[in-house]
Amino acid sequence: MTNETWGQIRENLLKIVGKNNYVNWIEPLEFNDLDGGVATFLVPTNFMGDWVSRNFGDQILHQLADAGEHVTRVRFSVPSGRGRSRPNGKDASKAAPSQPSSAISQGGDA
Repeated sequence: MTNETWGQIRENLLKIVGKNNYVNWIEPLEFNDLDGGVATFLVPTNFMGDWVSRNFGDQILHQLADAGEHVTRVRFSVPSGRGRSRPNGKDASKAAPSQPSSAISQGGDA
C-alpha cells in the first residue's frame, strides 16, 4: 500500500469517525507494512492500539478493502524503544525488546 492510498483512506475515516475521533485515534496511526494480508500500523502505546482495534478496526479494515487492498487483518503495534524511558532515565527498550500488539481480523477473529 502506498502512502497516497493511506492518505485517501485517512480522509475517508475523517468523514466517518468525525474530527475529534480522527485527531485523537486515527491521525497518530503510522502505516508500517502490508504483508500476507495483514496491515500493520504503529501506535504510540498499547492502550491506543487496543482502543483503536476495538473501536475503529472494522472501519479501517473496510476502508482498506474498499481501496482495493487485499487485507484480512489489521494489526497495531508499539515499536520497540519508541519514547519509553524508566524513571531512572534508562531506556526501557533494553528491558522489553518487543511489545504485544492488537489485531482485528475480517470476520471478527483477533
